Amino acid sequence: MATVLLANPCGPYPHAWGENVLDFFGSRLSRGQGVFTFTSHSHCWALYMIAENINANTTVLEYSHLEEFEEELKNHYDYVGIQLIGIYTPIVSKMIEAVRRLSPRTKIVVGGYGVAGLDDPVPHDPEDLAGYIESNADYLCREEGVGFFRRLLGDEPYDRPITQFHMPMGGTMIKGLDFLPPSPVPTILVALGCTGGCEFCNTSAFFKAKKIVVADPDECYRFMSSAMDRVPRFNGAPPPINMSLFDEDLLLDRDYVLRLGRNMREGGLIGETGYFCFASMKSISQFDLDELAASGADTIWVGVESTYEQVVTENHKFAKRGGTELSEVFKGLHDRGISTVASFILGLDCQTPENIEHDIDNLVSLRPVLYQIAPYTPCPGTPFYKRVKEEGRLLPDYTWSDIQIWKDDVYQTKNFGLGELRKIFDRTHSKLMENNGPTVLNMHQVALSGYQRYRNDPSIHLQRRAEYLARKAQGTYPALKTIREFAPSKDVRDQVDEVEKRYVRLLGQPSLGQRFFRELILKVMKRQIKMAERGLAETAEDPPVRWTYYSPSDSGPPRVVRRMRKRPSPLSILAKPIKLVANL
Repeated sequence: MATVLLANPCGPYPHAWGENVLDFFGSRLSRGQGVFTFTSHSHCWALYMIAENINANTTVLEYSHLEEFEEELKNHYDYVGIQLIGIYTPIVSKMIEAVRRLSPRTKIVVGGYGVAGLDDPVPHDPEDLAGYIESNADYLCREEGVGFFRRLLGDEPYDRPITQFHMPMGGTMIKGLDFLPPSPVPTILVALGCTGGCEFCNTSAFFKAKKIVVADPDECYRFMSSAMDRVPRFNGAPPPINMSLFDEDLLLDRDYVLRLGRNMREGGLIGETGYFCFASMKSISQFDLDELAASGADTIWVGVESTYEQVVTENHKFAKRGGTELSEVFKGLHDRGISTVASFILGLDCQTPENIEHDIDNLVSLRPVLYQIAPYTPCPGTPFYKRVKEEGRLLPDYTWSDIQIWKDDVYQTKNFGLGELRKIFDRTHSKLMENNGPTVLNMHQVALSGYQRYRNDPSIHLQRRAEYLARKAQGTYPALKTIREFAPSKDVRDQVDEVEKRYVRLLGQPSLGQRFFRELILKVMKRQIKMAERGLAETAEDPPVRWTYYSPSDSGPPRVVRRMRKRPSPLSILAKPIKLVANL
């Protein structure tokens, strides 16, 4: 039986614009919120999915250093699969060199979205790393990875179902509360690619504007149920879990969403969990919003991008526009307890220093719970990259480390100077915080609104959803006192006062446990603020290395070995919460 090593690019991983790029919540979705910022950890899910679905003795090596990767190569695997992410092209070339040096008979497979950049590389590639990778990899995977590996290994039948019963979970928490277990985030891949073909989209370009369904509604439900079986329960009930269902526009397939929702209702998952998904104004407009609530939608990502809709659609080829007015959709979702993620682009050709403030103010007025603000950046392999290259707007020093959203100096925008968008980027985050407050406050408000709407609904399923939202509101309530204490504006303090009265009216006085955590969070956040004032910051991220072993001959789950970079002693782990409690 073949042996396979699957690895992501080796670390440590440099920060960008002061944030850890691996922290999706901290660097993007709740950025700029100070001590209220959420932090998160995630996994290289593609590697785990391939490992679970091939008949081979497979090791997944995640977040290793180069020396750990080299040590693993001494096992002389038959195949080494390396995930290529554009920004990490230099380290991937070093990993390939290590394979050739230490295990020359091993076949090298390079896959991932970064492969698209090899055909039309960045302007500044003096070592020709793109050419080196193409010449030295035995195989380049330009398709869905499970099917590719099955054919490579002769592992028939190639088209058998793809399972996701053993995928690792991500997690989120508020910074400073790291002595508490993170909220688990199960992740399921529904589909790859997108038929929309927006000019900036790497995933759509990689799969040539086609959609590849990986899990049908029945399979997706089974994977969700399996994930819930692994979630810890407290007093018989799970915490309000929000799963991530990855599909570039899940709601575009109305029948899929309704079938999945029916499965969740019949299987009892409504009230225990909900899901995050990507959507668009076009796809949301197909639904009555109560349908979405009854079908399990809990957080929806919506592309706001710009208010100049006609220009964005025609000039930038954004294909997901259309449908109901943005403000109506956002308010309607919030009223039903469905959180929102608003994505917003800076530096579109239609934006100028004079009119961009209108776009920013519109974004703030939507009161998104989470948001991604991104300077418009051309990524190799996309139509946008090809267009600005043909227009002569790419800058000659654009290199591999610039393939990320935290850049505003890789090409000449139509109406902004180099470095100007960074200032607008920071100002946009400040406006969101000063007007709407932090994500945890908005989560609390949205949960209360949904609970109020559905607590007496005739549908038993929507009543169960109301109970789920009540648990969300109860979990976020202890943070309100700290938000009031350190609110960035009088408007936010007033919002806290109003929502606290509303909470008591709907759910009663806080429990003893909530009051305890209210004081504990205040103590923690005060200390965090003092640390921030001292300027304590890291410049690179170095997550724990993780080995996961898969053996088709075993009937049990994969065996996981996780090694911390800096292993604290048991006493130091216990000392932090004990000291906090003692000081209350």
